[in-house]
Amino acid sequence: MRRAPADRPVALNGLAGRTWPQLDGAAPLLVVPLGSLEQHGPHLPLATDGIIADAVVHGVVARLAERGVVAVAAPPVWYGASGEHEDFPGTVSIGHDALRLLLVECARSACRWARGVVMVNGHGGNVAALADAADLLRSEGRRVLWTGCAPPADGDAHAGRTETSLLLHLRPEAVRTDRSAAGADIGQIDEPYLQARPEPARAYGLAAVNAALDGITGTTAVHLCFGYAAIIHERPEGYSFLPELAACPTKQISIETAQSGLDLGVLADLSDKTIILGVIDLSTPEVEPADLVARRTERAFEYLPPEQIVIAPDCGMKYLPRDSAAGKLRAMSAAAQLLRAAPDQS
Repeated sequence: MRRAPADRPVALNGLAGRTWPQLDGAAPLLVVPLGSLEQHGPHLPLATDGIIADAVVHGVVARLAERGVVAVAAPPVWYGASGEHEDFPGTVSIGHDALRLLLVECARSACRWARGVVMVNGHGGNVAALADAADLLRSEGRRVLWTGCAPPADGDAHAGRTETSLLLHLRPEAVRTDRSAAGADIGQIDEPYLQARPEPARAYGLAAVNAALDGITGTTAVHLCFGYAAIIHERPEGYSFLPELAACPTKQISIETAQSGLDLGVLADLSDKTIILGVIDLSTPEVEPADLVARRTERAFEYLPPEQIVIAPDCGMKYLPRDSAAGKLRAMSAAAQLLRAAPDQS
């Protein structure tokens, strides 16, 4: 049998490196790291979540040992529920049902010799399966707990500065620093409560948005959300808080108009903004024709020139079947082509 290549060693720390006599009668606490195998931008490895969870687990085991608690770190569960990343090559997702079953059966087996099991989760997509598994195991009388690897209160999102910093500390050789330059084409604030709570928004909401955008020199956008179309079925015909954003330093304002048939007269008050105009109705999976999408867009030209309009869907496309979502995006693209080809839009 050939040995594993030097750059791919088999990890034999923690539980994986013990022999059964070392565990016989020890009744340790088993601490299990949970991760995922999914994209983490162009600069971080697919196993980022598991690497972080594994480091947390080994730190926990070491601290418990200082307090006289016998604990052992299990090998990471590398595969999780990552369906939202499946369009990225390298992502391997086993889904919620399979993950739940895996966790339940692993814990049932481990509880025959371990005093209890603590699962430490590094991937948000695992939470539903993990919580269900832990509830079932506890109902069976097993000592099982779970917790997450919580980022700092000021931490940022997936594959951002927080995870990049952690990987630079834990596995610097795995970080592609040549591909991790900071920056984005557009930074958007997604804000439903300005619309839902207009009076507090007038009192301090605009000041909060302005503070969030302070010092940002790139292109920014603020989206006023009516709520996901699959959940919020009745929508007003106008925004209760929108003209106020004329005083906001953002360069772009994103609004929804398709499902509500929004009165676009308010755009006259936003003459110096680019408007990201929601023209795809996501309350139904039916794919609207391109000419209908074009007519929805043309309503805005009464108030702003075409070069200040960017067409987009309303909110909630993630609730649509994939074929329907793709069809609606194709209709939106075809509508843009129709509008560019129109003589008065050239």
